Amino acid sequence: KLGDQLVDGAKANDPEQMLALYNGKMREAALSSDAEMTNLIAMNKEISTTSVDSAQQLIDMTKGVGFAMSLASILLGVLVAFIVVRRVVRPINGITASMTALAAGDTTTPIPYSGRRDEVGEMASAVEVFRQNAIERAQLERAAEENRSMSESERLAREEMKAREA
Repeated sequence: KLGDQLVDGAKANDPEQMLALYNGKMREAALSSDAEMTNLIAMNKEISTTSVDSAQQLIDMTKGVGFAMSLASILLGVLVAFIVVRRVVRPINGITASMTALAAGDTTTPIPYSGRRDEVGEMASAVEVFRQNAIERAQLERAAEENRSMSESERLAREEMKAREA
């Protein structure tokens, strides 16, 4: 509407009408627009500041959650390592020590963990079979030695009897 009036004043070649329009209604409209722009800029700054603050809070929260997850992962890893040491490494070391003693001829030491119902228990049970076989072998060797001693005694007694008869 103001633009049409300005164009009409230019067509009529009336500088006074155009100056009055410019200093009057157009100035009021410009000042009103300026005030509205200032308000919009202030609102935009406020929204931007709020958005930046929200984004920073989200970043801080994400960092906190990441740190907590990292800490939880480390603690879980330590717990798993502890469980592995207690449930696997210690028993295997115990079985290894028993196997070493058995290889050295010690059949009196019991094999630990043979009552477990897992792989470690199966290993311990297998070593227990070797221990029982070693005990049985030692018993058989003693019995064979006793038989040899008895046979030697019988042979000597027979020879002595033959010598007396002769």
